[in-house]
Amino acid sequence: MRRIILCAASTLLLGALAPGPAAAREDFCLNANGSVNKTATRGYRKIEDDRNENLMRRIHGVWFNQTRNPFTGQISHMWEYYEGRPRSRAGLYAYCNIVCDANNQFCSRFQGVGLWAVQGKATKFNGMRIVSDLQRDHFCQILEGRISNNNDIWTSPGGGQSVRVAPPQNCPPLQ
Repeated sequence: MRRIILCAASTLLLGALAPGPAAAREDFCLNANGSVNKTATRGYRKIEDDRNENLMRRIHGVWFNQTRNPFTGQISHMWEYYEGRPRSRAGLYAYCNIVCDANNQFCSRFQGVGLWAVQGKATKFNGMRIVSDLQRDHFCQILEGRISNNNDIWTSPGGGQSVRVAPPQNCPPLQ
């Protein structure tokens, strides 16, 4: 019995000291077929290397935007969580999107997580985020916009507006 306990303790200790999946690099982009998109991955890593930490600190927080699909009448209520981690290569990203019918009676909830980085000057930025959710794995998206004050972001080229908000009760950040 003592030998089994010592073996189990040794295994746990070695497992704790060995590098695991957390040490693996997650900053890569995949194509729809699951292969690595080398061009997008290089682009993301370049933005990550040239990131503007001050700008990322300004974006840090919870942002909300609401859009209506003109064809279906559906309404998207999107909360995006940007964590600009000081002295870290990338920020953490999470989103929660509640999409409802035109009457807000039937809704679906979508969530995802990822990484993000931006570069730019003062208020204008561009960058990328890598998002994974139930439909996408390491999907890379371009970020472009400007911060008009500390509580508004205007995105390009769509012209959408996101406003800084407190974290919502019905769509908490992902853990």
